[in-house]
Amino acid sequence: MNWYKMASSNAGAMVSCKTEDGIQLYGLWKKMGKTALFHTHGTASSFGIEKFEPQLQEWACKKNGWSFLTANNRGAHELEDWQKSGAAVEKFSDSPKDFKAWIGWLQKMGIERIILSGHSLGTEKIAHFIRNHEVPHVVGIVLLAPSDSAGVQDAWEKKSRKKYMKEAMEMKERGEGDELMQDKRVHGGLLRMTANAYLDFYRKDSELRNALPFVTGKIESLPVPVLALIPNNDKWNILNAQKYAKIIEAAGATAIICDCDHEFKDFNLIDSLEKHNDLFAEVKK
Repeated sequence: MNWYKMASSNAGAMVSCKTEDGIQLYGLWKKMGKTALFHTHGTASSFGIEKFEPQLQEWACKKNGWSFLTANNRGAHELEDWQKSGAAVEKFSDSPKDFKAWIGWLQKMGIERIILSGHSLGTEKIAHFIRNHEVPHVVGIVLLAPSDSAGVQDAWEKKSRKKYMKEAMEMKERGEGDELMQDKRVHGGLLRMTANAYLDFYRKDSELRNALPFVTGKIESLPVPVLALIPNNDKWNILNAQKYAKIIEAAGATAIICDCDHEFKDFNLIDSLEKHNDLFAEVKK
């Protein structure tokens, strides 16, 4: 189900907000109770594209009586040139601005408690945001296919024998940081990327590298209850699902290994979520 079909059904209403640096973001909103499940997507995706979203909405609205927001972040699609956003140009370090904008919007809608949900790169954005910002309204987190994007990138560069870092640094020195790098598969072997975006994501001291660094074997704990759903057939995992689960459980999360791929195709997500409703037992409608 894509966004325009969702918006034309009873799934909710199209909404938008603007970040502090002027990025226009869009989403789909269903108002129920004063608790909201707020979902953010992964690399180059968008609200309504991730096919498991209707299950998230059903879990939130029908099973728990929560409101539901699935919304874009600045990494939506590959490139939106009109406002200089998209996976090719976004900086991971700017991702908290998107959460601030949507959380502010939710508060204006009367929401008092928020459960953050993210998929893939969205899980890393959540981890980075919640560790570095005091957000008393956030009372829980759901991580769908939690990822280590820097670990994936390092593996891709080793395999491809590309010297992306050298190219990006040289471009920046020439004043070409906002231009696209030569290889059309710089970003994880899939997407284009500007030199400045590449450096922000993948330099050795980047904020991304401290988000969910599974490759190191140790992840910093998160300050609220966390439910992590880990696919056992995820081509983007740099370790097996059992190791992912062990590492994130050591950080205090509850981990579920799911028999599915990275996109949770044909997987009954609602059953797994409902079985762990007790994690959010103190969350009122």
